[in-house]
Amino acid sequence: MADNHRLRELITLLKAEKIIRNQEHFAEILATNRNLISRYATGRAEFSERFADKVCRVFTEVNKEWLLHGVGEKLLYPLQGKNKATIADKPEWCKRCKELTEKLQSASDDLIVCLKEKEMLRKKNETLTDAINRIYLENPHLPRPQVGGKSKAG
Repeated sequence: MADNHRLRELITLLKAEKIIRNQEHFAEILATNRNLISRYATGRAEFSERFADKVCRVFTEVNKEWLLHGVGEKLLYPLQGKNKATIADKPEWCKRCKELTEKLQSASDDLIVCLKEKEMLRKKNETLTDAINRIYLENPHLPRPQVGGKSKAG
């Protein structure tokens, strides 16, 4: 069974980081009854491992072992709340984001070129197929090529 003071501590942390507004908002985000959250937070009810799983699926930073048993760190990695560092606060992030954006743009450009080439080849193939079929229609005496032992009749 979980110790409910850790849930209260987590809710307090999430509020301080401006990730949630209050317990009601926490319940809304988890798609859970707000009265149930209140009972868990006040210790009137013990929350289950299933509930801890739900919390950790929604708030992926939270360490489930800490929430349930007090083992390890509270967070697996820093919270991504509103008042966390932004890209503008971290110049090295800007540089990396720019590099990744350029790579993504280059890959996107390559994909567009490939798609255009594919469409051009499809049109050429269609044109050639039409021309071949027209030749066979105009010259029914011409034998059709054999492919794998079967006639390639259109």
